[in-house]
Amino acid sequence: MSTAAKGGWLGGGREEEAVHTAAPFVHTCVWLAHVCGMCVPRKRTEIALLTNIGANGRDAIEEMWVFWFREAGVELEGRLKEAGMKAQSVNEWDAAEAEMRRIILERPGWVEVKNRLVTLLYLKGEVSASLELALEVVKAKP
Repeated sequence: MSTAAKGGWLGGGREEEAVHTAAPFVHTCVWLAHVCGMCVPRKRTEIALLTNIGANGRDAIEEMWVFWFREAGVELEGRLKEAGMKAQSVNEWDAAEAEMRRIILERPGWVEVKNRLVTLLYLKGEVSASLELALEVVKAKP
């Protein structure tokens, strides 16, 4: 089970031992980006995590995913995860899409929610809308 799936860095226990040493830096940058609306720490964190992928493999990739999920704050992270769970069921696709769109309205600069919506729109067969949003995602995070 991944560190993120076990509750992230704050979950306690053995998973904390496996976390890369950049974790305190990542937490600080997430906090700064959320509280101060700063994008410079976010970019530095992403570059640091990408740089570590070669040396730390899965841990660095996992940290990147956790960072992207948390960069809009814990509340929106939880809402996105809940919408993601709904997106796993065809019967809940519309509810998942509606929640993702509400989150986008609240935090239009948060790319991860758009990235998740890209996948959901593709699954729903809305390929052109998915592609259009995917282009926004790639433009924001090349």
